[in-house]
Amino acid sequence: MTAGGVGGFPHQQQPAGSLEDDQSGNIWTRNGYVNSMEEYQEITNNLSIKKSRISAIVRSILSDDQKNIFKKYGYIFGCNEKPTNETCGRIIGKVMCSVDKSHTSYYKHERCNDPLCPVCYPKFTHVIADHVTNRVVGYNTVYKRDPLYHLIFWPDILTGYENITDAMRDANKMLKALGAKMALVLYHPYRIPEEMQEQLNEYKYANKLPENTGFWKMAHDDVLKLGSLAAYIVYGPHFHAIASGYLMDTVEYSKLGIGGYKKVRYMKDDKDVETLVNYIATHACKEHGKQTVRYFGLISPSKLGHGLPKNKKVKVLCQDCNASLEEYYCMVDPDGVPRVMDLKHKEVTRVVTTYVYYKITGKKRLPKPKSRVWT
Repeated sequence: MTAGGVGGFPHQQQPAGSLEDDQSGNIWTRNGYVNSMEEYQEITNNLSIKKSRISAIVRSILSDDQKNIFKKYGYIFGCNEKPTNETCGRIIGKVMCSVDKSHTSYYKHERCNDPLCPVCYPKFTHVIADHVTNRVVGYNTVYKRDPLYHLIFWPDILTGYENITDAMRDANKMLKALGAKMALVLYHPYRIPEEMQEQLNEYKYANKLPENTGFWKMAHDDVLKLGSLAAYIVYGPHFHAIASGYLMDTVEYSKLGIGGYKKVRYMKDDKDVETLVNYIATHACKEHGKQTVRYFGLISPSKLGHGLPKNKKVKVLCQDCNASLEEYYCMVDPDGVPRVMDLKHKEVTRVVTTYVYYKITGKKRLPKPKSRVWT
């Protein structure tokens, strides 16, 4: 006598009576009786393997020289020398236009989900950019839409900060002195020196890279083959902010003796905000368990609240013709060349999360959320 199993596969018929044999300590499974301790050990091992594949815990895989630099002044996204898992970065699919396969396409890779991984870090910066843009859009619906500017400001004493909390506390004081009405801030422990920027510029023009290719993108990709991200940078703590308000003159601000600032440019629209944050987040300080982006003034959580999230699945469109995108399976040949299979995997979609924002007045504060969007 046989019985159908899960998914139509046959399995042994369960005997009548107890699910466990008390004499032998065995338990009944779809494959018959097995030892309970062996089954428990197998389940534990499988869970451990699964956790190692999807873990987003920061794991620094750095040489001693790099570890000394980043441990002293702070880790940044993508600063690891190699991925957490050996399979991270393996090509598993290709996304192409559903109308014209010659249009802009890209490969999909297996991920280790570590924000310090040189392969996975863009995933996290995209999440940060989406969250920041969503909050800026919400701010503009609640408060009067003021001009937004990209600012860079820095402390007068370059001794550094022990952690990102101390850095943001200092940033809050500087923004108040500056006269900012609202601001979202990212802390950068490092900068790329001018001589290195010149070398990267020469490489960009010699290899005909797009004009908007940033220095940090090239440093992360190690285009000069220097062996590590640490070879491109020097210590230089500063902050990037998108802010509004009647800002103090730069000369007058410098006389306060707390640091300096410069107004980089005006932010044209929400897309401009998303593009900027996506780039500056790639080299922002990443401290495990701490938020990368901090909000001050009228855009802070104590002044701007939001309701429950509303999720909507939308199609991802081709950037050349706005047709839908399709994902195809890929196999990598022994010579390392990815081959696209004819079998279409799925239509490419993404989940867009939106909120209804509202002004918080008086001493009313937001209740602590059960789950917080990671930034």
